[in-house]
Amino acid sequence: MKKTLIAFLLMTFALTEVSAKMNQTGYRWRNDDGNETAATWKAPEGQYINLNGIETIRLRIQANNLFSENDSFNEDISLYYSSGTFGSPWQKITTNPGNAFVLFNSPHLSDLTPTSRQLNAQAETFQPGVFFESTSDHGVTMPYGFYSEYEWAIRPSESAGPDIYYFALGHGEEDAPIITVAQEEDAARLNFDPNPASVPLKKWSVYASLLMLTGFILIRYRKLL
Repeated sequence: MKKTLIAFLLMTFALTEVSAKMNQTGYRWRNDDGNETAATWKAPEGQYINLNGIETIRLRIQANNLFSENDSFNEDISLYYSSGTFGSPWQKITTNPGNAFVLFNSPHLSDLTPTSRQLNAQAETFQPGVFFESTSDHGVTMPYGFYSEYEWAIRPSESAGPDIYYFALGHGEEDAPIITVAQEEDAARLNFDPNPASVPLKKWSVYASLLMLTGFILIRYRKLL
């Protein structure tokens, strides 16, 4: 019994070590209005955005391998989201319209286009990542001491409701992915409201509009006399 338990614990430790090598170190939201380098940014690096309708947006994530010296990361990576409460639960982003967010084709660049460095430089060595618009899983090999940037073109589906959404890299088993962020503040955040409340008019603007309308009617009336 003890030998079985020890073997199980050793196996669990080994699996944990293999699965925890990539760390998400930054993100930035951008508009889908240009190629890999020319697209404009929606917000500063590390800042959440508000989205009030269905449109294609892009998320750029920076990640590194500093887990175990001389040990390469070698896994399929995907983008995951959780809603409402951070990490509860994580859902892989694919082209399935039943999910709140889906991969969506960009007219500005092709699926799996290599990426260059766009976010704040790190002390490690940069290696190109890839751009995702229809591929939900992609094999990545990253040596120890390297970092990269990956970018996804996504949009909310008709299934998305008003909520807070968190986004993070993940790898491993689909039903129990290893997510590369452990804290809420490290995940990319998006506040989505497809039907934002209208801004109430101030009283003085209402009065001004009524006066202008009254003046217009009086002018038209005098011309008719």
